[in-house]
Amino acid sequence: MGATSNKKRILFVSSFTPPLNAGGSKNAFSFASFIAGKDYPVTLLSLNRKGKLKRRERAGKLKIARLLYFNDNFLTKLFSLLIILPGYFYYVLINDIIFLYGGNIIAFEFVIIIGRVLGKKVVFRSLMYGEDDPESLVNRYRLRHFYRRLLEKMSLYFSINPAFSASYKRVVGNNTKLFESVHGVNTDRFFPVLIKEKQNLRKKLGIDENLTVIISVGFLLKRKGYNNIFEALSLIDIPFVYYIVGDHKISDEHFLRPHKKEMAELFENACTILGDRVVFTGRMENVNEYLQASDIFILNSFREGFPPNSIMEAMACGLPTIVKDIEGVNGYFTVRNKNLLVSTGQVSDIRRLITEVIKNPAVGKEIGNSAADDIRQYASFEVIWEKLKARLGIIND
Repeated sequence: MGATSNKKRILFVSSFTPPLNAGGSKNAFSFASFIAGKDYPVTLLSLNRKGKLKRRERAGKLKIARLLYFNDNFLTKLFSLLIILPGYFYYVLINDIIFLYGGNIIAFEFVIIIGRVLGKKVVFRSLMYGEDDPESLVNRYRLRHFYRRLLEKMSLYFSINPAFSASYKRVVGNNTKLFESVHGVNTDRFFPVLIKEKQNLRKKLGIDENLTVIISVGFLLKRKGYNNIFEALSLIDIPFVYYIVGDHKISDEHFLRPHKKEMAELFENACTILGDRVVFTGRMENVNEYLQASDIFILNSFREGFPPNSIMEAMACGLPTIVKDIEGVNGYFTVRNKNLLVSTGQVSDIRRLITEVIKNPAVGKEIGNSAADDIRQYASFEVIWEKLKARLGIIND
């Protein structure tokens, strides 16, 4: 069945679109694609920095639109508002439901105000605690009353863990417009595979079938604690290969260009310490296949979203997942020793947990199976979309 005229038109607004996907923007793209796959007319709107990307394109059934933006200096940014604000107005006008992903979107306040004036349903989702949670927003420009009113005017505040919910309630004073849920995973792409399929994937991806495959997914940044992972892996005498899937070499146009030097340093450090036991794939579209071909997932970040996309996707694939004990990762949805393994982040503890999983595969399998079951039951896009539809009053077609 194709999209029908009586289905709600949905707009997602995020900081980036592929190929420049950061964590929150990646989830916006994935969730928007999922809903578009349900035959809803969905558009993902972002900014087109210096016109480097196409103004409009499609990713399957999802429409992608980008507004021209020049970010060279203050004057060019100011000039860009003459393009951005009318663009926002147009896309809000032609859609029924607006999902805003993050408080770092330029002029996101305008989207909320225009959306409510035009009678649209506006859903706002913070991305990083301490940056764009409700308390951080109201204190950002010392305009507490304005941002408090802005939060009150939204149709729904999408909180991805109790820390955001508490921040929202401290600012707004009630929870009548609060929707709390993890951000979700597309379980049609991320799911456990049988041994035979894992072997086939390893052949396809050129991964040695006889090695334990340890994997991390994400940008090569110091805040992700890679140096301790490198050191821990260097102390393991069991045959393994470590895959890092994500950008590690970037151009001067990349949005992470201020981190270009640290990326290069981490790359050199990994190669020096681990040699041919580390493989950098770069950014890949088939992340699900790399996860499904692996044995252990590890994330050692000092700071992340709540919980990160990469953890949720690894869990959905049934991998035993080792993460550093940071707020928002252990304790909400993810549970120590039930659906993931929590480390202190120190070299000795990372080494201990990896070794335990390798030497006791039954333990890793139990953790992985529990993780995949929890994702399917509580955190699939299907489950979350049904809950959101109920809160937004969307009637099934």
